Amino acid sequence: MNDQCRLEAVFRKAFSSADLAILCAQNGEGNWDSLRHMVLINLIEEEFNILIEIWDIAKVTDFASALALVTAMQGLSDLSPGNWSNAHDDKEDQ
Repeated sequence: MNDQCRLEAVFRKAFSSADLAILCAQNGEGNWDSLRHMVLINLIEEEFNILIEIWDIAKVTDFASALALVTAMQGLSDLSPGNWSNAHDDKEDQ
């Protein structure tokens, strides 16, 4: 299963919904509130075996940003500096 499919399953679990389109953004019609946001972060960390830094938590505002973060933290993408501070900085230090 690829990262996108795994992340879709995480979103469905976090929001108890099969309708991914509704819950893909904080400002959508879904039930994305601060508690669900932290549940989502926790589930992402568990699923992908990563630790999301506090300054990156607020940057997860929709499915695309969550996928970008996961991809960057796994070292599979070269994002521009400042997008995902910790993931990018770690790659440059190596």
